[in-house]
Amino acid sequence: MECPDNHWQQIYIDKSLSEVNNMNNTLRSQRHDFLNHMQVIYSLIKMSKFDETRKYIERLYCEISETNAAIRTGIIELDALFLAKISVAKQDDINLTYDVSSSLSALNIPAFELVKIVGNLLDNAIFAARKSTGAKLAHVHIYEDSVHYILSITNTGPEIKPEIQDKIFQPGFSTKTDNGEGLGLFIAKTLLEKYKAQIHFKSSKVEGTNFMVFFPKAFSKGSYISEAE
Repeated sequence: MECPDNHWQQIYIDKSLSEVNNMNNTLRSQRHDFLNHMQVIYSLIKMSKFDETRKYIERLYCEISETNAAIRTGIIELDALFLAKISVAKQDDINLTYDVSSSLSALNIPAFELVKIVGNLLDNAIFAARKSTGAKLAHVHIYEDSVHYILSITNTGPEIKPEIQDKIFQPGFSTKTDNGEGLGLFIAKTLLEKYKAQIHFKSSKVEGTNFMVFFPKAFSKGSYISEAE
């Protein structure tokens, strides 16, 4: 008989592999979009439509520059994750925006694990926004106060009902009906506890759902790893 801990560990590994695969698919999609743009530019040049070519390249450059300029977290892997999730959100007509006011470069959390934390929270926000009956919005705000680096993720969509709010971080619990495994928030919270960070949320029909993660600055200069070990 398989030990329950081993069961969840295997699901955790499968989930990690699934996330890597999803990221790979997103990057392939972005490459496909890039090739489409290049084909348009090539065709315009062949038709000697130089003015149209210039305008097309300028629009493309501005779009890329605005996105890249807005995402400077201090952690390259996290920047890449955010860019990938923007593409995922666009496929469902979700406006995913970012406001990065502080650098997270001082965090001594391995980038791979930080990506897992933020990726799972973003996936939940996008999933919920997809079900919004009004505007489909998600917003990420990264800032700091005197003692914390703070990550805030807000989305429109259905309210997390009060009767299930104490269950959403439990392994296996999911509000998703399309084969949701119920591991995303469990993984995020488990990793956050490992690095002495806290996560809180609030949800309402009017204001949507907001998750806030507090990374203590006291553990940001090399103490995360020693504390975790």
